[in-house]
Amino acid sequence: MTKRHRYIYHGYVQIAEIDATDETAPYAAKTYRWDPSEPVATRPLALTLWTREGTARETLYYAHDLRKNVVSLFDGKGLRRASYQYDPYGNITSMEGDMAESNPYRFSSEHHDEDLGLVYYNYRHYNPTDGRWTSRDPIAERGGWNLYGFVGNRPIGETDQLGLYTLISARQTVKLVWQWERRPGRLLPIYWYHIRTVAPYKGDIGACPDCGCVFIWIHGFNVTLKQAEDSFKAIETSYKQAKGRCEVYGFTWPGDVPEVAFQVAIEIAHEVGKGAFSKFIRDLKKKCPKTRIHIGTHSLGARIVLNALQTPKNKVSGIGHVVLTNAAVNQNVLEPGKEFAQAAKFTESIHVVHSRKDNILDRWYRISQMYVALGEDGPEHQDQIPPNVHVKDCTADFGTDHGAVYDFKKNKNFWEYATQYIN
Repeated sequence: MTKRHRYIYHGYVQIAEIDATDETAPYAAKTYRWDPSEPVATRPLALTLWTREGTARETLYYAHDLRKNVVSLFDGKGLRRASYQYDPYGNITSMEGDMAESNPYRFSSEHHDEDLGLVYYNYRHYNPTDGRWTSRDPIAERGGWNLYGFVGNRPIGETDQLGLYTLISARQTVKLVWQWERRPGRLLPIYWYHIRTVAPYKGDIGACPDCGCVFIWIHGFNVTLKQAEDSFKAIETSYKQAKGRCEVYGFTWPGDVPEVAFQVAIEIAHEVGKGAFSKFIRDLKKKCPKTRIHIGTHSLGARIVLNALQTPKNKVSGIGHVVLTNAAVNQNVLEPGKEFAQAAKFTESIHVVHSRKDNILDRWYRISQMYVALGEDGPEHQDQIPPNVHVKDCTADFGTDHGAVYDFKKNKNFWEYATQYIN
């Protein structure tokens, strides 16, 4: 007898598999729970099996490796019911357990089609045997010249969430070197870094976007690569839901240092701004001279943009609109004639979006509260603020949450405001 299955999705996330073999009495055979902190389909957390009568038979729980591959399933008693091993391109080299074949989510936490031998990434299928996509990239050359290539043929170091994009990364630009100085009775941590200029950034700019504009997002301090990817997905989804039409780039940088090394992170952001980010903007403008460039940042990401824009020799000019959300920068940057005032000369406008109750800025970065320098109720010295700089108070929506810009429940009004300019 031919089996028939149907699938129910919530956005990119498959939440149920319907057994429709008996079309007169279909039922939900499997349901899935996904990581609620990740807005786009990335990692399944649990699989529940159901009887035809609607009773839950059992629930199994997923375990993943750092590249978001499913490596095991455990039942409620902690027994391993499935285990998987893969080669770099996703071919299964080992599969064991009574639930190993029943579970469809394996390599990269994506849906494995047993009949086709392909992995479904929402927009297209991936063939692990060949290590390539089965169809052309839906965003054409914007994802690179090889329209069938899988993450630039670098599957060990990169992942593709939907089959659409690869991030622009400056994470190798700055390397931290940790040393400890021994003092009587204790060890004193000392942090410093050196700069690598061999590869200022990784990622293919691709073809110039048909829409005529790009929106570059830069994350903040203390963010791992995985967190950066998640934040970029959240930004892209929110921006598109607000009818943003620009092509979105995520620019990552090595900001994942401990909180005690915040001053080091400030210097790293400074170096990335005048180095890798400036070069990326120059390359983008050279390749796509007619493309408008808009920039958005969170937290310490503002420092990267301000340092790139305020130095004439960086040749970063002609930028469209810049949105700085809950920005963390040094107060002296905001003084008349310094970085902030200089940066405004090279943009159409700068929008400072903040919450006066931001818990992170209030607790850790008191010297970096941009809204204090500009005035909690508006600029205290309007004559010192460039006329194309605007302050937007989002306290009512963001509250104490420093990362509210990534939260779908809190950022709707922000994106309605931002897309008036970034489009």
